[in-house]
Amino acid sequence: MKSVVYIIDDNMVSEFATKMVLQQSSIACDIFSFDNAEIGLENFVDSIKKGKNIPDVILLDLNMPGMDGWDFLAQLKTIAYPKNKIAIYVLSTFTSAKTREKARSHELVAGLFERPLSKINAESILSEKTD
Repeated sequence: MKSVVYIIDDNMVSEFATKMVLQQSSIACDIFSFDNAEIGLENFVDSIKKGKNIPDVILLDLNMPGMDGWDFLAQLKTIAYPKNKIAIYVLSTFTSAKTREKARSHELVAGLFERPLSKINAESILSEKTD
């Protein structure tokens, strides 16, 4: 069965590049893109309620207007979902070592990658979910 991947990123160029890398990966996946964290969160909650299109992987940008990636992660802590079955990866442009360390040490974050996501990293992420 194909993995389901959510891309939550307000940067259209980054979102497009991430989607292209995932589509060119040797591992098939269904991709859902959201240009802001609020819509991504609403869809996440809806998918959990319906038991359909629940993401295996969330690729999350941290810096977004309105609800940012940190707010998204804080909201996820309040939602009942299978945390061990959903891997959240921060995909961002890190401006400081402090931000990188905060992301790396966050309890819900499985890993972090600089934008743009490489094909090797995409396949690594997807292969972990298909094993």
